[in-house]
Amino acid sequence: MHRQNPLQQGFVGYTSGGARALVDEISDNPLMQEMKGSFMGGENRQKVESPQNYGFTSVVMPATKGKNGVIEQCAEAYLSFLGGNRSFPVATVMDDRRFRLKELKPGDVAFFDHQQQQFHFNKDGAFLTGLDNKKIRIALHKVEQQQQSGGAAAKDGVSALAAEGGGDSSGSSSSSGSGGSQKKTGQKQRYEKAEKESKRFLDLNEKKMDMGHDGNIEAKAGATLKMEGTAISRKATTHYFTGDVHIVGDLYISKEAYKPTGPEWKPGTAQPGPTDADDVFEYVKRRPRQLSEGEVETFERQRTRALPSNMRIEPDGSIVIDGDFVVTGNLTVNGVVSAKGFRTIDA
Repeated sequence: MHRQNPLQQGFVGYTSGGARALVDEISDNPLMQEMKGSFMGGENRQKVESPQNYGFTSVVMPATKGKNGVIEQCAEAYLSFLGGNRSFPVATVMDDRRFRLKELKPGDVAFFDHQQQQFHFNKDGAFLTGLDNKKIRIALHKVEQQQQSGGAAAKDGVSALAAEGGGDSSGSSSSSGSGGSQKKTGQKQRYEKAEKESKRFLDLNEKKMDMGHDGNIEAKAGATLKMEGTAISRKATTHYFTGDVHIVGDLYISKEAYKPTGPEWKPGTAQPGPTDADDVFEYVKRRPRQLSEGEVETFERQRTRALPSNMRIEPDGSIVIDGDFVVTGNLTVNGVVSAKGFRTIDA
């Protein structure tokens, strides 16, 4: 019978129980993430499996090294040796003192990266905070078929892993697909393709906020929907308003328009404005005067009068009527009147 003295038992327990490692670099290409690092002095390992919690994944930053290649700063990993076998290490958790988000309050939950992009849940709400020179984008995009069909392949891989004893002497398992025992599965990032192809998105960057949808975009408010800005430019085939529209400022329309003449709205030529949303702010700098308080009050009392279907305004400002034109009062024309005929009617 082989017996160990207390010193030997303590040494075995220390060496086989677990270890702290300095993380040199991470490989996120295999089906199970792998790390390369050093344990005890002179004990360097690679292809050490680093399982990720399902639905969450991360890749720590590479180590900072000196001129001689010695690690100066790095992330740290905590390892277990399964079955007490030091030849089968598994990195259970990693952290990095260089970038850790600290000083959170009890109950807080947060996601972060080395650039200080943060998603923070706390007692006041949920806060997604990006960088002013980056973007925050939300998009809908189709899932490619090959990323949905990994179930059978994953089962084959688990079977192969069990048949091979769970791992090799280097600490690497069959999850890397060596020998063709496991079919390729897993999924890849989708944001790059979604950014190019998606027609349903919300994009916030340092210059503007873009919102797009190939269907309808609806904004509903129980009280007031308010839009403020130096200029507001909108492109659409048709806009529908089910209530009054009050404009405190100048209104520019690049097609047919109706303009205020006296106390009412009457047909008039359009006031051309910028046709591209990106040019609207430069255009505003040289736009005509703002409305006076009296004009604002007048506009708030007025309602739009549409042209009849048989009347149109030509680009040169002339009015063309297809059909009869009946005048029951005085008609003043500061130009030429052309007609096929005139007929007098009783008043």
